[in-house]
Amino acid sequence: MESPADKIVLNLSTMDRAGFHAQLRSVPTGEQVVVCGTSEKTHGLAAGLDCDCALEIRGDAGDFLFMMGRAAAIELHGIAGDCAGYSLCSGSLLIRKSCGDFLGAYARGGFVGVHGRCGDYCGYALDGGDVVVRSVCGQRAACGMTSGDLVLCNGAGDDLGLNMQGGTIFVRGDVASFAPQVRMFRMKDTDSMRLSLLLARAGIKGDAKQFKVYRPKVRSK
Repeated sequence: MESPADKIVLNLSTMDRAGFHAQLRSVPTGEQVVVCGTSEKTHGLAAGLDCDCALEIRGDAGDFLFMMGRAAAIELHGIAGDCAGYSLCSGSLLIRKSCGDFLGAYARGGFVGVHGRCGDYCGYALDGGDVVVRSVCGQRAACGMTSGDLVLCNGAGDDLGLNMQGGTIFVRGDVASFAPQVRMFRMKDTDSMRLSLLLARAGIKGDAKQFKVYRPKVRSK
């Protein structure tokens, strides 16, 4: 581990996976960390990380990026595989390019943003987390969602909201088809404010008036 200027630099290509994650877990609170030497085969990167630090990943990542993570603020400059932000508890994950399927699946808290495309089952069983996708989203987004917010800035594929029980979907653009469980609601002032905050957090410009709001026809108790 070396500390040029004010950042800690970790190069995954020069250490084994166990040593890399051990050093990640030992990062002091509030530190800024730059990670390099990653690729699309780097699975489980920062999985289970519970550290109040800022992590900048200058490369791609494989599946299960920041799975079950807490507290950290992670920015990925490349693409991510499937299940990024899986079961996220808190903290944030911002993916500058595209990602695979099951983005933010089972997330109970925290924030996940993607500037590129997203695969299928985005926000699967989302249970309190917030997910924002700027580009095209695949089919069955918000499937089994129970709470939280899903923001889709460029439409979605088939079966949006399949088996959705709670939470809110904000959509701008065309949707291939909706599941029978969801319907459109009027955009309230609180919805507009919430949406604006989520877009700002993801670094995405947009007018809340361009979006429509969808929720389950019957919400779970």
